[in-house]
Order: sequence, then structure tokens, then C-alpha cells
Amino acid sequence: MKLITIFFYSILIGCSSATSTEEFKFLGVTTFSSKSWKDGGEELRALMIYDFLNNNHPYNTMTAEFVEDNLGNSEVYTVSDHIIAYAVKQGRDRYLISFIPETAHLTSEIKDVVIDKYPTL
Repeated sequence: MKLITIFFYSILIGCSSATSTEEFKFLGVTTFSSKSWKDGGEELRALMIYDFLNNNHPYNTMTAEFVEDNLGNSEVYTVSDHIIAYAVKQGRDRYLISFIPETAHLTSEIKDVVIDKYPTL
């Protein structure tokens, strides 16, 4: 019975699609400021993303419009026009932070936020 319970919980955990806010903490922790984000470079943004996400979790409390109001217009081209994406940098490593909305509408809820490392050339 214990093995079945462990298997069941591992399936539930594996099916979870939302990225944990904690996955962004390695970039650093600095208090988020919309003005500083918009005026700052990729290094400063990397330090603020954890605080922004932590204060707006779960992600579906944000809309695409809210993200763009706070972080500015999407700056990185992605595979889909409605994904809102920003580049951040930590040391020599660059990362892409992508906000994935349910639909292409500005009032659409964010269903996930994903971090991907830029490939090195």
C-alpha cells in the first residue's frame, strides 16, 4: 500500500505544470521596482525577477496586461506572438524569462513562467 501511495504522489508531482518561483531564486534576490526594471539592464533584472514572481504568485493572479504594465513590452522574439519574454543575465550566463498566457488576449491569465538558459556559442 505504501508503494502505491508513493507512486500516486509521484505521478501528481510529475503532472504539475507550473514552474516553482524558487527556480528563479538562484539569480539573486533584490526588491522589485517597475521603474528600476524598465530602466535597468539584464543583470539588475535578473536580481529582481524572483521578488516580482514571489509577490505575484500563483501566476494566474497576473494577466498579460499586468506583466507588460510592470515589466514593459516583451523584448525577445519567441515561437508565439503572445508569449511575453525578457532576457536577464547573471555573470556570463544569459536567460530567457517567458510568461505564458492562456490566450493571446491582454486580459488572459498567465498560466506559467519559464526560465531557459540561452545557448552558448
